[in-house]
Amino acid sequence: MFERRKARSSNPCEAAGLFLKQIAHDAQLHRVVLATHEGLLIAGSSDARPDAQLAALAPLADEGPERVDPALAWKITMGRPIMTWPVTIRGRRLLIAGLGQPTKLRRDVGDGLDRILAPRACAPQVEPVAN
Repeated sequence: MFERRKARSSNPCEAAGLFLKQIAHDAQLHRVVLATHEGLLIAGSSDARPDAQLAALAPLADEGPERVDPALAWKITMGRPIMTWPVTIRGRRLLIAGLGQPTKLRRDVGDGLDRILAPRACAPQVEPVAN
């Protein structure tokens, strides 16, 4: 059987990061993040600090390029365009932000992140005690 994922994690945030890293690769983007509308990083495709900076710009970029201070954006993007895509994950409106040439995002990205970040059944497995 062919395994499409080369890297896996049982940690949902790490798994989301691995998923976003694959999305960035497939879309030929420099980095991709999942962010709140307040600019907080949920998961990212690469290093924490640059991903957090992109997440902070995402809500402004989503409102339009005129909302982003060009000097600040240059320090974070090095001139690469910022794209945003609204998604609903676990019933909450979030943003996916990508850094690189404009592209379309795969249709299954939101569904994939929704599955990855789904609450896990955390009931402990308890074996009966023999008397």
